[in-house]
Amino acid sequence: MPVDFGPPRVDPFEQAIELGAGRVRRLRSVPSGPAAPAPVQVRLPRQRAGNCTTAPVRRRPVRRPGVPSAAVASEVARRVSDRRPAPRLRLTRRGRALVRTVVLVALAIAAIAIAVSSRADDVTPVSSRSMVVTEHDTLWTIAEEASPSRPRSETMAKIRELNHMPDATVHVGQRLLLPAP
Repeated sequence: MPVDFGPPRVDPFEQAIELGAGRVRRLRSVPSGPAAPAPVQVRLPRQRAGNCTTAPVRRRPVRRPGVPSAAVASEVARRVSDRRPAPRLRLTRRGRALVRTVVLVALAIAAIAIAVSSRADDVTPVSSRSMVVTEHDTLWTIAEEASPSRPRSETMAKIRELNHMPDATVHVGQRLLLPAP
């Protein structure tokens, strides 16, 4: 049986282009007659290394750096169109309990912080001044020395309030806190 090593026979209405790695793309023109011939797939023979008598076939097109190819652009467009909106977050019973606990703890901390700061506003400043009662000292003389510019009765009332004294009696050796001048 004779073997034909000539070019493959091709249907006149069809052409094939080798894309590389054995892949073939068929191009068909539409015949003008009533009966169209059946499509024929033509595979071009591969060239073997070392036996080449013709120029090697370039397998990939030249790409300039920084310029995406048409295939990359179509792939990106396909991925963008395939994106779905993110699913809603679903929490288990345990997760909901944890979220509730975290929120309640945060609210409790905020309430405590507000309560402490409001109490700090109500506190009257205590003087760092103090004195020890000596012999012949009375609350009147101590008030006169503590703030000579203010009325004595006001200063005496402040001294009694700061030291939690039920009356104006003072004892020798007693340490008294004095109001700020």
